[in-house]
Amino acid sequence: MGQLTVTASIKAWFGRIAFFVSKGSHGTQSSHTSDFRTTTDDMKSGKYIFPNGDIITGDFVDGKRTGQGRYIFSNGHVYHGNFIDGKRTGKGTYRFSDDENYQGDFVDGTSTGEGKYTFINGHVYQGDWLNDSRTGKGKSIYPNGDMYQGDFIAGERTGQGKYIYANKESYQGDWVEGIRSGKGESTYSSGATYHGDFVDGKRMGEGKYTFVNGHVYQGTFLNNNFMS
Repeated sequence: MGQLTVTASIKAWFGRIAFFVSKGSHGTQSSHTSDFRTTTDDMKSGKYIFPNGDIITGDFVDGKRTGQGRYIFSNGHVYHGNFIDGKRTGKGTYRFSDDENYQGDFVDGTSTGEGKYTFINGHVYQGDWLNDSRTGKGKSIYPNGDMYQGDFIAGERTGQGKYIYANKESYQGDWVEGIRSGKGESTYSSGATYHGDFVDGKRMGEGKYTFVNGHVYQGTFLNNNFMS
């Protein structure tokens, strides 16, 4: 794993930057819900079935979903939690038809704030969200036992973060779109360490490599190799 062979696999599943939209969490909501009005202003709760098959149950104020409610989409997705003026706002759980789910904060119908997303393959992300995207500080635990904790932007590891591999190797430093790029430090399973520049996941530029026997090479690296 010291050569960042994990990069391709991480990007494969982590490439869905706005996966809530692609999975249909927001695009499937009936347009009838935002302008629907109850027949009586003092109605507090009810159940409504929309022409597209969506079902809403819960609290209403002035004809809008406000309070606790459940929205069952015709495609099998389910939201249960808080609404304000017809929009998912507050704490809630959104479960997709494939059993992937998000638990946490919503603002104006989007996952924004703190939340936990569990993927069908067992990968779990917990941390900051902005407009349905993992953005801010967060922690990911992957199915193979790897773990990353640090910065995310638009669903990618970007900024400062630490990645610990299942074999106990680790990297801490700069990331750009899920790839080690910038300044960082790697500790390998042999006990050797490298501190210096990375480009596209490789030791590239100026750095210091310390072997397990104490020997040190300091100088220029190209494609992970020492430059003579």
